[in-house]
Amino acid sequence: MKFPAFLVNLFLKKEDLKELKPLFRKVKSYRLMVFEDHHQSLQKEFAQFVKQYDYKPLMKIKNHNDNVAIYTLEQKHRIREIVMNVKDKQSIVMIGLKTNLSYEELSDLLNADAEK
Repeated sequence: MKFPAFLVNLFLKKEDLKELKPLFRKVKSYRLMVFEDHHQSLQKEFAQFVKQYDYKPLMKIKNHNDNVAIYTLEQKHRIREIVMNVKDKQSIVMIGLKTNLSYEELSDLLNADAEK
């Protein structure tokens, strides 16, 4: 499903919204997909998708049985999309954020959140 970014305001706590507001100002829209079956085939398809469209890995985190992978799609030295793949034993959640960020802006947003 694809949603305008402003819809996030309806679902977040006021405190959380303050922290995420700078990021969501830079997000044009997002997609959220949740899958509870077919882990192996979905992971293979996702890996092919990332490779085919030349997404670059930004970071990967493993914690016990949980895995998070974040990829970026760059065009003209700007991050046009951020894709997150979150996998645990039972489900896979994929989030796609359409953006128009420089890596410096992304770094500033992440560092501002870390300083709080």
